[in-house]
Amino acid sequence: MNETPTPAQTVTPPQWLMLQVANANLLNLALPGRAFYPGQDPYDNPEHDRKLAWIGGMLARLNADIVGFQEVWDEAALKAAVARSGLRYTTVAAPGAETGAIGTPRLGLATRLAVEHIETITDFVPADRLLVPELGEYTRFERPVLHARLQASTRARQGTHAGTPLHV
Repeated sequence: MNETPTPAQTVTPPQWLMLQVANANLLNLALPGRAFYPGQDPYDNPEHDRKLAWIGGMLARLNADIVGFQEVWDEAALKAAVARSGLRYTTVAAPGAETGAIGTPRLGLATRLAVEHIETITDFVPADRLLVPELGEYTRFERPVLHARLQASTRARQGTHAGTPLHV
């Protein structure tokens, strides 16, 4: 029995494009045994494992395409936390924390999008320097800024793919 489709069945549904973006402060994510601030005890192995499990669980719930992270001391700890999520990201990075951040934690990024460029910005451009009375001139960020240029791929009507640059 062949039935003729109704007009509603023959209409192609719209192709919605959606990008899930999240941001998370990891509250001093560091490897076990690493002293990150004076007077603060480093994580022991069980504490570190609980922290990774919790972060991984939250990332799995978010299921974001792009996640920015704050307070990353060790890139290896970030990669381990993201791995706990069970999600696949093409890039997980924390520039400046590859072998452990020094002095201040870094920012990290996990993304499913292609990364064209990623950089850490520490210094102000000369025109943006700020003179603060009684403190002097501020010439750099207290905590470096992370900037990444990503490639968002979209499907054009003819079936071709075009990339749209996305800055985060």
